[in-house]
Amino acid sequence: MSLKTIEKSLRFAVASDRKFHVQMTGGEPTLKPEIIEWTASRIRSIGRPATIAVQTNGTLLDRPLVKLFKKYDVQVGISMDGAPSVQKRLRGNAEATIRGIKLLSDANVEFRVTAVVTRDNVEQLRDLALFLAAFQTARGLGLDLLVLKGRAKASKSIRVSSEEALKDGIIRLVEALRLINKKRSVPIQFREWDRIKRLAAVGKTEQYCHACNAESLAVLPNGTLFPCGQTAGDPEFACGTVDAPNMSGMRALSGKTLRGDWCGACPLVAYCPDDCPGRLHYNDTKTRRLACIMYQTLWEVSQKDLQ
Repeated sequence: MSLKTIEKSLRFAVASDRKFHVQMTGGEPTLKPEIIEWTASRIRSIGRPATIAVQTNGTLLDRPLVKLFKKYDVQVGISMDGAPSVQKRLRGNAEATIRGIKLLSDANVEFRVTAVVTRDNVEQLRDLALFLAAFQTARGLGLDLLVLKGRAKASKSIRVSSEEALKDGIIRLVEALRLINKKRSVPIQFREWDRIKRLAAVGKTEQYCHACNAESLAVLPNGTLFPCGQTAGDPEFACGTVDAPNMSGMRALSGKTLRGDWCGACPLVAYCPDDCPGRLHYNDTKTRRLACIMYQTLWEVSQKDLQ
């Protein structure tokens, strides 16, 4: 992305007159550390309340980048689908990712991990939590269900999890995090579990999709706009360009529903998180059902905690 496009993109955030968040992702953003530094520096020079984040596979992290993150207070997200053996099998170059995580931890830089859940790692999610327990600056773990688009859709080897395996994997992950966090001064947060615990505590829905609320915008390197990263590149959700914005794609997203025939009997039906419409829009009923299984399982766990 050119610096000119980045500058125009930031104007959208500044125009909101609210605290804003900027996430740099890809592809792999650490291939261009000079762009990360320019963007972070520009945001801080604006003088408005803002948070900054980078989503990376961690393989290219080095001391200068880690120093940059600390200088500009950049939040770090690591894409990691499992403990080292799983990461090596699914993504490759696991040694480099682990080296990057160690650099962050040694420099006292907090990080969070996002895992894409598939048939091939759902039974080892617990092991990922146990791996993260070794790093004091690990702060969170989030799960993204596999999106059947792009390479995943074309692949014959990448498949979604079964309902039974997902439920079992979630329960084992929660159990592991409970044990881990008892021994940590700062817990490792489980994004989806925290969302459900908030619902259980207040007893009402929480709309967490910023795109559905017209509160987010994804900018591609060529300057084209979409409601969020999950919808990026889909003509149905196109929102024009940085030079000629058109928010019709945002309205298209807000009209999406993920509800199915099974919703009536669900204990969460009154205040369902509804997961991510941009992510699950592409998938069939089976995959949308998996989002329900994930949240229903976490709801059952939370209810037991309240009792």
